[in-house]
Amino acid sequence: MFPLFEGSEFLHRVLYDAGITHEYHLVRGADHLGRSVRPRSMEALQFLTRALIPPGPDPAAEHTRKALSVLKAKAGVK
Repeated sequence: MFPLFEGSEFLHRVLYDAGITHEYHLVRGADHLGRSVRPRSMEALQFLTRALIPPGPDPAAEHTRKALSVLKAKAGVK
């Protein structure tokens, strides 16, 4: 109904090209109404929560990252 996705697509591209971490979700045909409004609104609120109160590092990911860094160093990969 409103072609707001065009501006969102542009902003996503600018942020992506600048290497700025962000989330972008395109829901085709959703407009700003219909049955998908509630779940999309909940997702938006969850995003805001993560942005304002970021979760800490994932210990499992940190463990894997360290293990891979050792392997990369042995292989001469940066």
